[in-house]
Amino acid sequence: MSNQHNPSKSLTIIESGFDKTTIKLLHLSRFCFSAYAEGKNPDCEKIVSFCKREFGSPFSIEIAIALVEVLNSMRLSRKSTFHFNSSACKKCRNRISECERLLFQTVYSMKHKQGSKAYVTALILCEGNDISPLIKAVDKLNKCLLKVERIANI
Repeated sequence: MSNQHNPSKSLTIIESGFDKTTIKLLHLSRFCFSAYAEGKNPDCEKIVSFCKREFGSPFSIEIAIALVEVLNSMRLSRKSTFHFNSSACKKCRNRISECERLLFQTVYSMKHKQGSKAYVTALILCEGNDISPLIKAVDKLNKCLLKVERIANI
C-alpha cells in the first residue's frame, strides 16, 4: 500500500460516479489503507465506530468485517503496490486513485447487477490473478449493505 500524493493524475470522487454508500466505503477503506501502509493493522474500534455513524448500529460490525475481508482478499491477489489517496491530505481526499477506482468500481458494479463489468474490473485490479475470493467478499459486503438499505427504506 502506498499513499499516492499525486492528485493531478486522478479523478475527483464526484467524477467517479459512485453512489453515497460506495463513497462512504471508500473513506472508511482509506483509514485501513493508511494503517496497512504503516505496517499496522487497522483499529477495529475506529472502523466499527465509523460504520455505526455512517450505516447505523444494527449492521455496523457486519459491514466493517465484510469491508476488511474485501480489502484483505484484494491485497492477497495483487502483486504490485496498491496506491491510494489519503483522507488526511486536503489536496488528495476528494480525489480517487486508479487502484481505488478499480476496487470500488468492482463493488459498485456488483451492487448494481453489472456482473461482467465487475469481473473485468476485478481482473484488472487483481492483475489477472484469481478474483474469486474478492468477488465472494464483495458479494458478502453488498448483502450487508442491502440489509441497511432495506431498513432505511421502511
